[in-house]
Amino acid sequence: MPVDEATVDRLRAHPWGGEPFEATPGADDPFRTTLVDGRCFFLDQENRCRIQNELSYEAKPAACRAFPLAVLEVAGQRYARLSFWCPTVTANRGKPVAHQARWLNETAKHTDRRTAPLRINETTELAVSDFERVHRALRRLVVEATSPVGDRLAAAAALTGRLDAAAGEGDTSAVVDRVLRTAESDGVAALTQETRRAGHPSDGRRVLSLYLLQDRRAGRSAIPARFLTVVMFNLLGARLQSRTVSARASWRDVRRVAFDPSGESTALLVRYLCSKLDSRRYVAGEATLVTGFNLLVAAYGMINLLARMKAASDGRSSADGRDVQPAVCAADLLVVEHRGPDRGRVGKGLSRAALGNRGLCSDILACLDRS
Repeated sequence: MPVDEATVDRLRAHPWGGEPFEATPGADDPFRTTLVDGRCFFLDQENRCRIQNELSYEAKPAACRAFPLAVLEVAGQRYARLSFWCPTVTANRGKPVAHQARWLNETAKHTDRRTAPLRINETTELAVSDFERVHRALRRLVVEATSPVGDRLAAAAALTGRLDAAAGEGDTSAVVDRVLRTAESDGVAALTQETRRAGHPSDGRRVLSLYLLQDRRAGRSAIPARFLTVVMFNLLGARLQSRTVSARASWRDVRRVAFDPSGESTALLVRYLCSKLDSRRYVAGEATLVTGFNLLVAAYGMINLLARMKAASDGRSSADGRDVQPAVCAADLLVVEHRGPDRGRVGKGLSRAALGNRGLCSDILACLDRS
């Protein structure tokens, strides 16, 4: 977790039995909490925060007090989002955010703000009113109840792909209006087929490997070891171990597991995707419309893969809620909220190339469908 210098100085005065912080040169906050075997230094054996136990809740760093809540301001409007790495959020337990005004207001004091223009892609700006129209269309496709979740994402991906292809063909508002009207006229089935018929499984597999590399122990020595394991998993069928979902399986194992979530699992997937869309961060806050939506596609791909890995590891032939819920937690950690490969020059280059591809959804779905 990121920590400011004043908080570090205050907490270092307490005898913790080790060094709880490490420097992060160049980051907004100059320190972060140290990880010990992938766990926060301050977690005790019962997963409780020692700062809160030995000092107080108020003594915790601001990011820790806010977790799992964050607030983003886009075009003068504030949007709250929740981290699904928190198992209580994933299980949909606890008080609704709207009933926790004090906590919400305290977290809002640390609001992130988007100051750059909204964009369809790297070259075409998007007015706030047009973005809101696109957002509503994407959300309608995701909550469309008659299709599997993968097909809903495929339909939404076709919409963003059309916007990307048409960007720059004149007045942006007119382009948005034309694309939205045509997409509505074509319908979900045609949009889904448009995405699904163009996929390259090997490309989807390479992108998912970027995020599989994040599922490792902390420390520099873990990076090359994890890289070799993922390569073996992809090329030679070796078994890959996932720390975040407590699973171990090979591609051969994964191929034998069906991923056809229904009932509560489908509701969780839809709630997860809508939460990320509604937070605005992933389609407005830090990225273009195309790259932000593609990040959610990558998250769905990881949920699908990790859920099937867990089911395979447990000797089951179909992934169900026992697999989907921890996979959603893991995807938010590894892809969306907390980790991800977009650190350093190489990682940023690979992430930008992957997420800027309007055909990413086609590739990932093709990889998962044929695995």
